[in-house]
Amino acid sequence: MDDYKIIVEQEHQTMMAHFEVQAKPAEGYQSEAKLEAALINQLIGQGYDYVKVKNEEGLLNNLRLQLEKLNDVN
Repeated sequence: MDDYKIIVEQEHQTMMAHFEVQAKPAEGYQSEAKLEAALINQLIGQGYDYVKVKNEEGLLNNLRLQLEKLNDVN
């Protein structure tokens, strides 16, 4: 299947890009673990830091640290 993408559209001209859409194989069911791993990898790719939290105390410590950074206080 072919598809066109409009790059620039003006009153008297339109610039378009042509690309071929490649069919993806149907994967069916995707587990929650795979979805979570994909989200984490996407966020890491965008520059976020991955923090592994093992318990509620670690969660609260990380929250406190992030709020201190955000508000520039100790």
